[in-house]
Amino acid sequence: NIAVDTLNNTRNDTQDTTKTQEKTQGGLIYAKNQLQITAANHLLNDKSSIVAEGDIVINDTNHGTNNDLNLVIDNKSGVIKADNNITIHAKTLNNTAYHYDTKQDDSDGYYGYDVNEKVVKSDYVMDQTLVLEQDEQVSTLASNPAFISALKDININLSDELFNSSSVISAKQDLSITANKITNETDSVATHKMYRKWGKKWVRSWETCGWYKWSYVALLITQTKQSFGTTLEAN
Repeated sequence: NIAVDTLNNTRNDTQDTTKTQEKTQGGLIYAKNQLQITAANHLLNDKSSIVAEGDIVINDTNHGTNNDLNLVIDNKSGVIKADNNITIHAKTLNNTAYHYDTKQDDSDGYYGYDVNEKVVKSDYVMDQTLVLEQDEQVSTLASNPAFISALKDININLSDELFNSSSVISAKQDLSITANKITNETDSVATHKMYRKWGKKWVRSWETCGWYKWSYVALLITQTKQSFGTTLEAN
């Protein structure tokens, strides 16, 4: 049994300097039989796992009275899995997937689809330089869903809200949820906030013998979010 005010079960990200690659190790709380966690304020399961071969019981310190529940549970792309039953008494349960996005500061440039620049027709030009470049920023997006799953029953009793975003709550047998508010949502991969800005241009100039030109053009693809479907199910 675990009894705490706050429990953080998180992934440890370390950098392997010899192989220049990132190593990740998710946290694990495991019980051969029943696992009981009692927390007063906050339970965070961040890209990590809480697993039991028996039951999992997660209780607020005041789990007997709904009005006194204070425990907030954040399961962020984590796994809570029991071979038997899962019982949760808390104020709020957030079962959410991570979202990744990229956005560039574009306050120092301006955009246009076509770029027009002039060149001198004369065979002789003194110290004139014209540079056109195109850059592309690429972001590989991934968003792993959070899972709460049991091979038997799941009973969730909340005094406030269940927020299930692009994630899964699944019971092989019965699924029972009591809450003031239930939000079950997903994001559309094809349409969720996709922005493209083409032809960003900065102009910097200096003067040498009366000639000055400097142009820079960049292509940016900004802020893309991608996530997975949402499921609440009982088989």
